[in-house]
Order: sequence, then C-alpha cells, then structure tokens
Amino acid sequence: MENSRNARPVAIAGGGIGGLACALALARHGFRSLVLEQAPEFGEVGVGLQVAPNALSVLDALGVGAAAKKNALLIERLLMMDAVSGEEVANIPCGERFRERFGNPYAVAHRADIHGALLDACRAHDLDELRNASRVTGFDNENPGVSVALESGERIAAAALVGADGVASNVRKRILGDGDPVPAGAVIYRATIPAADMPKDLQHPYPTFWAGPGWHVIYYPISDWSMFNFGGTVVTGQATLDESDDVSPHFVLPLFAGSLRRRCACCAYPSAFAAT
Repeated sequence: MENSRNARPVAIAGGGIGGLACALALARHGFRSLVLEQAPEFGEVGVGLQVAPNALSVLDALGVGAAAKKNALLIERLLMMDAVSGEEVANIPCGERFRERFGNPYAVAHRADIHGALLDACRAHDLDELRNASRVTGFDNENPGVSVALESGERIAAAALVGADGVASNVRKRILGDGDPVPAGAVIYRATIPAADMPKDLQHPYPTFWAGPGWHVIYYPISDWSMFNFGGTVVTGQATLDESDDVSPHFVLPLFAGSLRRRCACCAYPSAFAAT
C-alpha cells in the first residue's frame, strides 16, 4: 500500500479488544497490519466490562473514545462491601473531581460495545486488514521478518508478529515455552440479569463489590440499564473446568457462604450461569 511505512504487514494473532487496539494504533502511525482471528466471525466473548479512566484515555487516543462511551454507563461511584459483616469497606466517588483528576470518567459497558467501536474503526482504515477463521499455530523467525503458520497450513510473510491470542496464546507458548496456563483454582460464574427481573432497591447505578472469605461478587448495570452484569468468583481448588454448558443456580448458590446470599440478594436472580 502506498501510504504504508512497512512492505510486509505486522501480523496480529487475535482479533479481540487487545488485537484490534494494536492494529488501530499501528495504523494511526502509518503501519500496515493483518489481524488473524481464529473464530468464524469477529466478535467479543463475555458480557460486562469495567473501563477505568486510563483505558478510556487509550480509546480516546485511538480515536474511538466517543464511540465507546456512547453506549457505556458513566458511573457515579465504586462501592465495596464486607459480605460477612455487611459493613461498607470503601466508597469511591467518581464524579466531577474524579474525572478532572484522572482525565476521564469510570465506565461500565458491554464488551461488545468496546470491541465494536474498535472493529468499526479498523474496518474503516486502509492499513488494517482483518481475517477470520485464521488460527495462528506457530511461527519461524526469518531475516528479515517472521513466517506465521496458520492451522490451515498457510504461511504468511510478516514484518513482525504480535501475540494477542488470549490466555492460551500459541504465540506466548512458543516464545516462552511455558505450556498451558496454570489453573488458579478459582471459578468465575457469570450471568446477565434483565433489569425488569431485579428489584428496584438493588438497581444501583454503580458497581457493587461484595467480598468474603474465598469468594467475591460484583454486579453493575450495562446496556443502557436494560441488563445487569453479574460475576461471582469462588475458590474451589479445581484444576479443570467444563465451559460448554450453562450452570444451574441450584449448583452455584450453595458455593457461596450464607452471609453473602442474605446480604447480596442479586445472587438469586440469574436464571443460569456460565462458568469460566
């Protein structure tokens, strides 16, 4: 491409938030990139996302800050509670003084809204090429550049390779030789709750974090108040996890101590959970 500073593209393994942000940053500095996403279509896995001021400043610098904030909720505070005693641990105002100090608000959003803003910007930029169904399995250093191997058997001549392919990154494993990630022994149970199913007194306009021994829960509104994102983390010690099926509340709720279920009543409202 005539306007590119590099003849061979910078290959980026992974088309999630990190990979697309990398591609957009390179393009804004005149470098051509090729994003290689293993999934059949570009899209973001997951639901809720907390976006701190520094992250919003990065999105601003990439030219997508306004688009990302359009569907995000700019919250008024961060609240942390002790689920054993019921006492308030921390209450951080996120109003005008917070925004002046950190240069941006604190936001909560659906992951798809942040990913979508980056995806639209990459698709609109001549220096960004996006390919789906292109799983990176390895690479070989060359002089110059790198030969990137795809699962299909294809090889791509690139100026460089960026690994943005997640926690099970093939790029990282090849560079560090560290194998698969070591299980943390904790499980996160995620859910979305329609706002219509939540009692009004639980619909706080900010993230509420409940912490107890061996577990914690956080929930906050997303999608213009139509949904609430719920995440509950429990230390289980297990080394493997089946993420393929939804998990029933009858299984999840007993994992939390009784004090949490009494104080954090939102636990009772998800109809199903996804384990990660």
